[in-house]
This record gives sequence, C-alpha cells and structure tokens, in this order.
Amino acid sequence: MLAYTISPLCTDPTGAALYLSVNKQTQDIVVWTKLPNNDPSQLWIPLQYVNNNGAQGVVLLNAMTNKIIAAPNDAAAVTQIPLDLQQMEENRCSWNILDARTGPATHWGAVQLNKNQKMNLNVEGGGPYPNGTRVLVWGWSVLPGANNQSWTFAPVLNNA
Repeated sequence: MLAYTISPLCTDPTGAALYLSVNKQTQDIVVWTKLPNNDPSQLWIPLQYVNNNGAQGVVLLNAMTNKIIAAPNDAAAVTQIPLDLQQMEENRCSWNILDARTGPATHWGAVQLNKNQKMNLNVEGGGPYPNGTRVLVWGWSVLPGANNQSWTFAPVLNNA
C-alpha cells in the first residue's frame, strides 16, 4: 500500500529531519526523528473525503492506529479520531494540501484545515524541536510560511 511520510521544514536540535508521528505511549500527534523500517507510526495515507454538504478535502489516516487527524479546536493540539463517518461529520478532520514553497526537487506547503482555512498544521513553538514536540493547528504566518508550518509529503511503499 502506498503511504507517505510527512515532514516539516523545521528540524530537531541536531539538524535531523522530523516526521509527523503518533507517539506510541501517549497516542499524541507529534514530530519525531526517523524511526527504522518505515515504522507505521510515521506513515500516513491521504484519503479523499467529501462530507454530507459536499465539502471536499483529504483525511490523513495513520498506518499504525488506523485513525485520522482531527483538529477539535483552533490554536490547539490535533488529535486522532476513528475513521467513522459519524465522527468525521462531527469533527474537523478534512485538510487542504497547499504548495507554498518550492525548492530543488522538494515542495513545501501548508496543510490547511478545510473548515477554518486560517488554521494549518504547525509544530508547536519556535524551536528547538526535540522528539515529541506536539503538532497543533495554528494561524499561518506570512507566505511562504515558517519552517514549523511548512510540510512535504514523500511516498513510501508500505508492505505492512
């Protein structure tokens, strides 16, 4: 199955790349340095989503938990909810993937909340960003966006 790693432009204190992850102990959505063997806690499957009102977007399904990222509140940590249509209708779980920054062979952009397009995925704080730093939704800064709010998706062949 094709899955993706999702990385912010910001790095850990040593300069290592970070990846959108599910903390295995707390189930929080965090950033973490690369885990071995395409660890499913760092693999995400984007699924097209159309709600009852016709709003479209993408939900991000984690390969380990089989849950999707939701943003219950603005300026707060994101959570996980089951891939369940009733809960999906009641929660803010649909995202727009926007290309805002271009570099050599890499595209960095925002992961924007569909129901409040002023809110985007954001690594908490102004750095440094150690393993376990929370991911939240936060207002977008001036384009092309700060390093902790710009993301890239890289395909990974997952045999799990």
